[in-house]
Amino acid sequence: MRAAPQNMAMQRNLAIPVLAAVGNCRWITEAIRWVSSDAFNRPLDLIGLP
Repeated sequence: MRAAPQNMAMQRNLAIPVLAAVGNCRWITEAIRWVSSDAFNRPLDLIGLP
């Protein structure tokens, strides 16, 4: 049950290219703030789910 740090790192490493591919923000920190302002809906919007 010590896989939590690896899982969080995997999610971070997946999120950074997705945010960069969307291209609506100049900086990764801007993109993270944009997603976190509506944390339940924006990640689904990024991957195209309703």
